[in-house]
Amino acid sequence: AVGLVGSEMCIRDSMSPAEHAELHRLTYTTENALEKLAEELDALKASLETVHLASERMEGETVLNQTPKYLDQSRKLFGR
Repeated sequence: AVGLVGSEMCIRDSMSPAEHAELHRLTYTTENALEKLAEELDALKASLETVHLASERMEGETVLNQTPKYLDQSRKLFGR
């Protein structure tokens, strides 16, 4: 079985009910975080594609209007 030591997991023969509950909480939280990350990445991908295609087509107004949105989404995810 998997036991918890702090936020680390280690292999053990059995788990207490409290350890099961903690493992469930951690996996549920991680699952939700991954879903949110996937949504944010999809939004970033869409805005990147908009800017990319607009730059390819030399659509200056679209580039100027959409680049800040793309950069804000990128900074939100990657911190730069």
